[in-house]
Amino acid sequence: MTTTLIIDEYQDFNPLEQEILDILIDNIGQTYLLGDDDQCIYDFKDSSSDRIIEIYNDTNNRKIEHEHKCYRCADKIVEHATNLILENQKRVPKKWEKSGKIGGITYLQLNTIDEVADSIVNTLKTLDNSKKILLLTPVKNIIDPIIRKFEFNNIQFTNCFRDKTPEHILQKAWEVRLLFGNFKYLNLILFGYNALTNRKKFYQCLKRGYDSGENYEQLFDLLKKTLPDFLLNISSLDDLLSQERYQDIFELYQSTEGRSSEDKLEKMLNASVEQEESNIQIMSIHKSKGLQAEYVFMVGLNEGIIPNITKGNDSIEYQRRLFYVGMTRAKTNLFLFSNIYTEGKYVFTIDKSKFRYEPRNKLWRGRASTFISDLKLN
Repeated sequence: MTTTLIIDEYQDFNPLEQEILDILIDNIGQTYLLGDDDQCIYDFKDSSSDRIIEIYNDTNNRKIEHEHKCYRCADKIVEHATNLILENQKRVPKKWEKSGKIGGITYLQLNTIDEVADSIVNTLKTLDNSKKILLLTPVKNIIDPIIRKFEFNNIQFTNCFRDKTPEHILQKAWEVRLLFGNFKYLNLILFGYNALTNRKKFYQCLKRGYDSGENYEQLFDLLKKTLPDFLLNISSLDDLLSQERYQDIFELYQSTEGRSSEDKLEKMLNASVEQEESNIQIMSIHKSKGLQAEYVFMVGLNEGIIPNITKGNDSIEYQRRLFYVGMTRAKTNLFLFSNIYTEGKYVFTIDKSKFRYEPRNKLWRGRASTFISDLKLN
């Protein structure tokens, strides 16, 4: 019988997951909860820092003593990241000591994102590119000019926003797996979400399935009009994979190892298009959690982007934690960028109210994120 349970990154669990963990905790002798409320950034899955703060403040729970010293980040990064996170009111007060590591923070506000891209390219030329480098952004679309500039200068990078599996491959894989895979109902849901534009009846069907138990036949009937006609009369997996439409899926299936045909179907997308990983990686701040790099660049640090008060459930404190997580990926040097002017095609995907249109240059004028002043760089 298990007598000890260790749960890491507890701040990332949502209330439902925490209820499941409570059942385990009640049946196990000793439990260690590890986590950092300041790194709770998964609001999109309803994770909350409330519970870990509550558990920490419960005097019946024993606290694990440790150094409270940061060995990853340079002292300057520790200092200014601490200034930032201290602005949050709902958190566990904690020390974060420096380790004596040398490094620094550079902040630049430039006119446009193209100028930001030029500055990043020029800075990269001065760095040791054998070291890992992260380029982080709070939103995807504003990195387009940077990617173009990297490609123009033949800078090798990995774009972690790019789908590793082309959409047409995913679509056909779901078609095959919803008929012959291990998780038919789940794959049918994924297929339906991708195939339908009006999803009202789809959501209603899922709700009924959630309330009374999954109903594959009912959901299949709803979606069958979106499937190729010949799929409705397919009798076997071999018959399906012999169709010309599924030639690329057949090749993936043949190159995949598995204990059974169902197992191979579930694993085959792992064998699809993979990117060769570069030392320079472009990704969202969310995706960078748990990673570290010698040099980190953060772009799009404008009011209306981060923080963006129009995001509904996202609080300012949550977005400040997100900024903090991005900063603390950097081991030695951190480069922060905001830009004054933004093109309209980008403004319409963020909080437009924080930008002012200037007809003279046909650009939208913004200002630096309030989180920059929280850092107390001067």
